Amino acid sequence: MTTDQEVKRAKSLSVYGALQERTIENILVKKLIEGYGYSDKIEIARRLVQDFLETINDYNPPASSVGHGQMVWYARAKDEKGGSNRTAKDYRNVRTVLSLVSKEEMTQLGGSPAIKKLQQPRAVRLSQEAFSQGAVLSQADLSTIMLTTTTSIGNKLRAHQETTGKVVPTTGNVLDIGPAITHKEKTVELYLKGYNELQISKMINHDLASVERYIGAMKRVELLMERESPEVIGLILQMSPSLVQAYIDLLKKYHPKHRKNEGN
Repeated sequence: MTTDQEVKRAKSLSVYGALQERTIENILVKKLIEGYGYSDKIEIARRLVQDFLETINDYNPPASSVGHGQMVWYARAKDEKGGSNRTAKDYRNVRTVLSLVSKEEMTQLGGSPAIKKLQQPRAVRLSQEAFSQGAVLSQADLSTIMLTTTTSIGNKLRAHQETTGKVVPTTGNVLDIGPAITHKEKTVELYLKGYNELQISKMINHDLASVERYIGAMKRVELLMERESPEVIGLILQMSPSLVQAYIDLLKKYHPKHRKNEGN
C-alpha cells in the first residue's frame, strides 16, 4: 500500500529527477559513448571521466586550500629520474602549494629592507617547500616564479651553498642534472672532512641510503685512480668521467697522499 509520503517522493522525482542527472560527469560520459565508441564500454567511460575530473580538480584546487600569499605550482617529482628519450612531459609531476611571500618576508618588507637581499633566501625557501611536498624545482621554475634570470638564480643558490655548506634541493642537485654542486660531490666532500654518513644525511637533507652509496662509489674510485684514467674508471664503474674527476679532485684536496702522482 502506497503512503502519502511515497507519493510525494515519486512526484518530486518526476519533476526534479532529471536535474540530478544533468552533471558534468554524465555529460562527458555521454560524449564518450556517442562520439568515441564507448557504447559497449559504459563502465570504462565512467571511470575515465572520474579520473579526468580528479586530475582537473588537482590542477585547479579550491581557493580555500591555498592561503594568502600562496600559489599552486606543478613540479617534477623528486624521485623522477631522467632518461635519454624522455622529455618534461614524460615526467610525473606533483602539485605543490608554494608561498610567494612568507610571513617573515612580509615582516622584513615592512622594515624597508633592500628587496634584493630577500631573493636568495626566498629561492632557497621555495626549493625547500617544494621538496617537503615531494617535488623539486628547477632553476627555470624558480626563474619563472621569481621573474628573474636563471643565471641570477644559479648564482644565488651557489652562493648560499658555499656559505652554509648545505645543498639546496633543486632538480639539478637532487637528480644530479647539470653543472650544479651535486649531492654526490657534497656528500664526498663532507665525508672527507670527517663527518659520518648520518651527519651528512641530515646536513644535506638527503636519504641515508643514497649518502652511503655515494661514499661507496668514491671509495671504488680511490682504489682505481692511481692506475686508470677518469674515462676508464667511468666505464668500469658506470659513472660519468666528470663525476669521477670530481671525486679524484676532492680526494687529492683532502688526502695529500694522492697528490704524489699529480704531475705524472
